[in-house]
Amino acid sequence: MAGARSPERPDEAAAPPLSREEVLRILEQRGDELREELARHQDAEPEVLLFVAKEGNAAARRAVAVNPASPAVANRLLATDPEDEVRQELARKIGMELRAAVVDDHRVALSENAVAMIRGQVAAIESKMLEYPIVPGSAQARRLFS
Repeated sequence: MAGARSPERPDEAAAPPLSREEVLRILEQRGDELREELARHQDAEPEVLLFVAKEGNAAARRAVAVNPASPAVANRLLATDPEDEVRQELARKIGMELRAAVVDDHRVALSENAVAMIRGQVAAIESKMLEYPIVPGSAQARRLFS
């Protein structure tokens, strides 16, 4: 096209940087795919990561949980996330930062498969409890099994 300038040309004016408010507005308007992509960036602003931790879908929140640059406030929020996988990723990140390991009663590190097997056993017990109606973790359950 005559007169059209290519974005690769050096004389093309660069777009001005976005303010934090503009970034948050874009995040509010765009879909989860963008939120997940931004949550993976270790150079993302803390406010962006906190916004995604609050407003993102489960995959985006998992990405924030894994991100070592996530602010403490986002980590605290994700510690009570309704999705097990989000909380697990956060725990894994914190464990790696602390150089910690999940071990059995003989101090042998548990593999991911062992943790998954234990999780399955706990889920089966919780289902059985609900048949009686005993809510796992409730005061009634603690009285019965203490």
